[in-house]
Amino acid sequence: MPRQSAEAAATEVVAVPSPKVAPPDDLTEEQATVWRSITARLPSTWFGSDNTPVLRELCRHVVYSRQLAGELDSIRGKSGPANRKLMLSLLRAHALQSNRIADLSTRLRLTNQSVDRDKAATLRKSEVDGPKPWEDFAN
Repeated sequence: MPRQSAEAAATEVVAVPSPKVAPPDDLTEEQATVWRSITARLPSTWFGSDNTPVLRELCRHVVYSRQLAGELDSIRGKSGPANRKLMLSLLRAHALQSNRIADLSTRLRLTNQSVDRDKAATLRKSEVDGPKPWEDFAN
C-alpha cells in the first residue's frame, strides 16, 4: 500500500458520529422510553426534523396500544352484555392502534418491507446488542 502524502492525510475526512435525537419534552416517560428504544437501534442520521413528528406519534400509539391491551386483559373471561360491548369497543380501539403502529413504522422505514438495500446494510452495520423495541415491553 503506497504511503499518503502529508497533504492527502490532512484532507482525509473522519466521520464523527452525531448524537441520537432526544425524545421531545411533550412525551410521557413511557413514550420517551419507546423513543429511546427505537432510536438506539438505528444510525443517528436515520431521524431528522422531517420525520421526528412521525416518530413522536408512533411512540404514543405504541403506549396507547399497550394500555388498551392491559384493559382487554383485565376484562377477559368476564361475562355479560355490558362486558361484551366494552370488549368489542376495546378490541376495535386496539386494532386501530395496531394499524397506526404498522403504518407509521412503515413510513419511518422501520419494517423489513420498507427498508431499501442501502439502509438495510447501514442498519445491520449499526445494530447494537440488546432487545428489540417490541421485546422491551413484552413482560
